[in-house]
Amino acid sequence: MSMPHPSCAIRATRAALVGGTARPPGPARSRQRGLTLVEIMVSVVIVGILTAVAIPGYQDYIRRAARSDAQLTLQQVSSWLERRYAECNSYIRINAASNPPCTEVLAASDLPAELKRSPSGSGGGTKRYDVTISSLAAQSYTLQAVPVDSNDKCGTFELTSVGVRSVTGPLGNDNCWRR
Repeated sequence: MSMPHPSCAIRATRAALVGGTARPPGPARSRQRGLTLVEIMVSVVIVGILTAVAIPGYQDYIRRAARSDAQLTLQQVSSWLERRYAECNSYIRINAASNPPCTEVLAASDLPAELKRSPSGSGGGTKRYDVTISSLAAQSYTLQAVPVDSNDKCGTFELTSVGVRSVTGPLGNDNCWRR
């Protein structure tokens, strides 16, 4: 006669002490465990609420970062133009005959390719702003960063040769140029 396994004897003893019956060993004794429909629905609702709060905040963060990139690109274009002005004493290089390094005439469309978009550079990610020289004269210029996404509340950023900053959107200069 074979002896029962010691763990079976312990379970039988415990069951007898608490007034129950011992469960047989093996697969029949294990109960399936899982999540109820209510638990799953509560989890889905919690994830939905977190998503509803997180996505607008993330989109706002991306817009602010794109605005900062546009401002940086405008500053880079301004620096590029100021270097040309220091060389030629003119933004459009009209004195080419008297100053040999200033032989080419600069037009509003002559920006280097890497400065025509924001983020700047060829590998800078998704283009968020088109950068242009909206007005160019011998002694002044106006730069614009026009958003590709027309829903941007700051609108077009402008920077002049004397450092005047403005935007065309309803948020105004204080909210848009601060970042």
